[in-house]
Amino acid sequence: MMKRKQKREYKKRRSWGWLVIVIVLFLAGGYMLSSWLIPPYQIEDRIPNMKKIEKAEKDKVIGWLRVQGTNIDMPVIYRDEDTDVTKMDYDFAWSYPKTETLQNRAIFTSHNVLNVSSNPLLENEKFRRFESLPAFLYSEFAEKNQFIQYSVDGKNYLYQIFSVSIIKESSIDYDHDSFEQDVMKKYIKKAKQESYYDYDIDVDETDSIVTLITCTRFFGATDAYSLKIEARKIREYERAKQVALKVKSNYQEIDERMKEGVENEVA
Repeated sequence: MMKRKQKREYKKRRSWGWLVIVIVLFLAGGYMLSSWLIPPYQIEDRIPNMKKIEKAEKDKVIGWLRVQGTNIDMPVIYRDEDTDVTKMDYDFAWSYPKTETLQNRAIFTSHNVLNVSSNPLLENEKFRRFESLPAFLYSEFAEKNQFIQYSVDGKNYLYQIFSVSIIKESSIDYDHDSFEQDVMKKYIKKAKQESYYDYDIDVDETDSIVTLITCTRFFGATDAYSLKIEARKIREYERAKQVALKVKSNYQEIDERMKEGVENEVA
């Protein structure tokens, strides 16, 4: 009698054990499936917005930018000799080359007036133009937010960030919207070397890249430096996904400067 009771209890415990295993596997499978089906960044069509802004503002709108984790959702205009980039009636970035079609390299610039100190703010309702880009100097933010949408020539494209750095303003090439492959290879290598983070993402000379530039006073009250963010286009048949990020040794200069506790200044 006792043995039969023990056997029933054993079978009952074993059944519960299998049930727990099935539930765990089901939940894990559901998480993996949702991670596969739900994209890390949702593209939104901005082509109609381009036409609307161009009609309203009379500027030559050549593209549109959205940056994950920021309030950057604005047109890109072509800057010619008559363009007034100081006007504040609406937010925009600009390009010196008239990049109206998808090229293997596009470079866009916009102002940063409020968020230029060595202790950049993560968010502020007053941020305009590229003032939220310095948030990428925080590794936690950079790891969480990895995507840029670039809309051009009637299509919306997704790019993934592979480099964040502060560089000498004098080293920036603003004039070219395309590179030969040998030049592109060297450019990518340098961008990765300059980056404060090592992103687990492959980038080569056949890729298309987008460069975002804004001013910073992270290293003091000088206009000699600029914050630079590089991203490469998600390849055909490639599934967009968050990648691992490692802080590199050159981030020490950022860490030390932040620890100095310099108050955020207004330009």
